[in-house]
Amino acid sequence: MIVEILVLVLLALCLRYYIKFRQRMSFAKDMPTAQPCYPLVGNLLSFLWKNDEEMFDNVQHIMKNPAKLFKAWMGPISFIGTSDPDSIRGILTHPHCIQKPYIYDFFKIDFGLFAAPSNIWKVQRKALNPSFNHKILYRFFPIFDRYARKLVERLLQIPEDCEVQITKFTTRCTVAMVCATTIGSDIDEDRDTEKFACNMNGILELVAKRCLNLFTCLESIYKLTEAFRVEKSMRQDAWEFVDKVTCTIFVKNVKKCCRILAGFS
Repeated sequence: MIVEILVLVLLALCLRYYIKFRQRMSFAKDMPTAQPCYPLVGNLLSFLWKNDEEMFDNVQHIMKNPAKLFKAWMGPISFIGTSDPDSIRGILTHPHCIQKPYIYDFFKIDFGLFAAPSNIWKVQRKALNPSFNHKILYRFFPIFDRYARKLVERLLQIPEDCEVQITKFTTRCTVAMVCATTIGSDIDEDRDTEKFACNMNGILELVAKRCLNLFTCLESIYKLTEAFRVEKSMRQDAWEFVDKVTCTIFVKNVKKCCRILAGFS
């Protein structure tokens, strides 16, 4: 009797979930669905118990959908996808499409242009608009050129038959460019820069895996995994590096101000 009641409750919950899901996705009822798709779980089986390469191949397969807009879903989580350049441009430039989806919460960055809510993003983006004009960007070309040459030099030191992870080099180059152009700090020779770049790549990889796992999307479950502990350690190391660079710039600017004031005395 108890088993029968539990089965009926489970069926009732599944029916309720299905009805609510259909109502929520009614606006996309005419959109084609990414395949393979199964009742109740959607495209979840394309990513469940798959290794990194298999998940990457399945994402590629889904994104090759010829439709301008298509839908995909994993259990209660639904997505609208597109590979059409015109549709992508329309979405990215539409004023009603600037709110970040839930997956940005996984980066745990509440402020800044990357993951901030739309109300904060609008203010910060407007304030930074003058920093992106062509005249300022032209001034950065020598910096881009210098670090690009250093990147090429590092790559030329690798034996031709050696397999490398290119993001290890490109991330370090990008971080150095960002620091040189925004805060005027040359961190390329800092021995901790490479470790910071590796931590950033590691965090991005863990977040990407989490996005494709229905269970780890829940913070309470994710905190029980080894991936959470690894990510926490990476974040701590990354923030320590950021604090070190920030303190160095602060001290440098204080010394500069002292020299200027000394000149007036």
